[in-house]
Amino acid sequence: MCRSVPARLLRIDGMTGFVEADGAEQAVSLLAVADVTVGDYVYYQAGLALAKLDPDEAREILAILAEIEQAILEDTT
Repeated sequence: MCRSVPARLLRIDGMTGFVEADGAEQAVSLLAVADVTVGDYVYYQAGLALAKLDPDEAREILAILAEIEQAILEDTT
């Protein structure tokens, strides 16, 4: 199963962005998004940034995903 997740752009090198996701840095293609800068949040999936996100919306989504992950962890222990 694939899912799009928000991540913050740490740096940009040409058409490649580097995002922070799950505590690790990952390279993503920026070919499908325009006008992104370091510090912006993007939705990405399978190494491709799909859309730029409002920072507040991105933080809210990340908080919800963290709550879901925590609930799953608590349910399995």
